[in-house]
Amino acid sequence: MTAGENSRKKKRNNTHDRHCGEHDVLFLMAVLMASVAFFCTAVRAFTTNLTDDEAYTYINYVRAYQPLNLSWLTHLYNTCRANNHWLNTFLIWCTSKALGPYSEVAIRLPNVALFAGYLTAVLAALRRGRISFLCSAFLISNYYLNEFFGLGRGYGMAAAFVLFTLLAYGSWRRTGCEDRGFVLLILLCLTLGAASNTVVLLLYPSVGLLMLYRMIRERRLGDFLRVHFIAAILFVLCTYVLVRYHLAVSVRDTALYVGTQGYVHSTVMEFLHMLVTGRAASLALAALILAGTAASAAILIREKAHSVISPAGAFDYFWMLVLFVLVSMAIGAVFHRGYLTGRTTLPFWPLVVLGGYGLAQAAAAALAARHTSVRRVLQTAAVLCAALVFVLFLKKIRLDSTRDWPWDYGTRERVAESVRKTGTYPEDAIQDYTDIFYMAKYGLDITPYLGP
Repeated sequence: MTAGENSRKKKRNNTHDRHCGEHDVLFLMAVLMASVAFFCTAVRAFTTNLTDDEAYTYINYVRAYQPLNLSWLTHLYNTCRANNHWLNTFLIWCTSKALGPYSEVAIRLPNVALFAGYLTAVLAALRRGRISFLCSAFLISNYYLNEFFGLGRGYGMAAAFVLFTLLAYGSWRRTGCEDRGFVLLILLCLTLGAASNTVVLLLYPSVGLLMLYRMIRERRLGDFLRVHFIAAILFVLCTYVLVRYHLAVSVRDTALYVGTQGYVHSTVMEFLHMLVTGRAASLALAALILAGTAASAAILIREKAHSVISPAGAFDYFWMLVLFVLVSMAIGAVFHRGYLTGRTTLPFWPLVVLGGYGLAQAAAAALAARHTSVRRVLQTAAVLCAALVFVLFLKKIRLDSTRDWPWDYGTRERVAESVRKTGTYPEDAIQDYTDIFYMAKYGLDITPYLGP
């Protein structure tokens, strides 16, 4: 080997070592961010009192849950309201059996455990180079989603399964759509996501169409159906049950779709508000995202290289996001029930982040391939942006309350003090099911306040 070849080899090794060292530092920063986010969520979950919807679920469905009674489950399926999160209800029943009745820890533990799984999946994807550091920062630093990972509702749980679905899809694409085990994993995660919160059904067309397209293109569909026909039938049956339930519960509880001010205001701006507050900041962020999307699209159209330079599956996330937007807009327009807004948007946060990452990563790679000096600038900008996202998260996060149901915090102490002093709780002080939950917890009769 000549001296010149030795010099080039040494330079390549030094560059590789430097990149590995930088990746390790960024990974440790992501671990720190994830640890802080989990700590904040767990502290709030295990120290603050329940909120109205959590208490409603426990009082009306968890207390009397009969998983082996088919007639009772059928009645629940046909009549229940504000309970479009069956898996969450079942897991709360399990933890309540283990930890005791009227336990706030038991009611919130399933979602906190899924948050640990969510963060672990994010860090594992970053470690393996499946996502960027900036992408991981966006996945971790959503204060609104993190709040629901600490509440006994199905939104955080559903977001976790959506993330698992998307990461499994990426792994499947990296096998050349050959590993059928990943397809089964995708179908399972989709089902568990919809069982966690039935609004996840809106994701099915996006994932399903991309999977169908890839399987047909790679000539894998016939093989999959021959080997896993029973699994496919079970998935279809589960989907039918969940769709039928979702449509019925959407009629009984119109709070699922309350975005009536147009798709942009109801849904798009809601995602932006998870990062920034204030009209000016939201509009500035919207303009920045719009400009970035247009610039990324222009770069890819010019380079015609996204299929080569984008990691397998990453650019598919962008098309999934496009399909999701079209489907969710059509659902609101066709059924006239309003658009997703508020907490019903939360399960789709991983799709929004990974969809944006798929487009931006492909454009950045194309730009860096033509202009090598741009790579360092883009990397520095990404790190600074990630730091800003996390700082904004820290400014918005609270340990003593959440954005939804702020009036409920402090109810536990009020009820406990009233029972201690008088042995009762005044009826005119009852605001919602949070009061009723703590009345029962502290030994008062709540029979007059229960439904038929």
